[in-house]
Amino acid sequence: MGNEINPAVAVDPRAVYRQDSAGIASTPCRPRLPHAHDSQRRRGSGPLVLCACGCGQLRPARDKHGDLRQFINGHNGRGDKLPPEICARISENSKKFRQENPNHLRGEHNPHWNGGRRREKDGYVGVLRRDHPSANNHRYVPEHRLVMEGILGRYLGPEEIVHHINGDTADNRPGNLMLFENVTQHLDYHRERRHAKAVSL
Repeated sequence: MGNEINPAVAVDPRAVYRQDSAGIASTPCRPRLPHAHDSQRRRGSGPLVLCACGCGQLRPARDKHGDLRQFINGHNGRGDKLPPEICARISENSKKFRQENPNHLRGEHNPHWNGGRRREKDGYVGVLRRDHPSANNHRYVPEHRLVMEGILGRYLGPEEIVHHINGDTADNRPGNLMLFENVTQHLDYHRERRHAKAVSL
């Protein structure tokens, strides 16, 4: 009981109080840090610091993920701007540089160049082919389709399906690929395999 505050005594929530021997809150010892606005408190946490844009408003020092933050949401576009003539000069120089160096940081000139291969979100391997008729918006073509086109000596039609026999979409060896004329044949193949597996059990 000696360490508890008597609930019958009005306590200021903005201050931390000392307690006497009877457990009654008495003199406030130090003020607590002010809280952010409710919406800001939901977005961030930690002590409040001034927004880096110079607006003078307080913001949580960390966001909801625990990372340090400098601005209140929407304030990172504020602050002093460069004079219009300097902005125009920078834009003109950038445009001139791009015209003189059209392949700057493109393809093999990029330090992150990986040979034109990447793993797509669907698990398939994509290969950079800018002039391929089936290339996507990023100019990549699925590698398994390129391998099958090399075997057949022609482009595949959009309705043709290339199947991976072992189920590994990154294994694009010619012996691991099967070609189906359309989606229906591909679905029939999987249906027959499921039926055969069920019968064997």
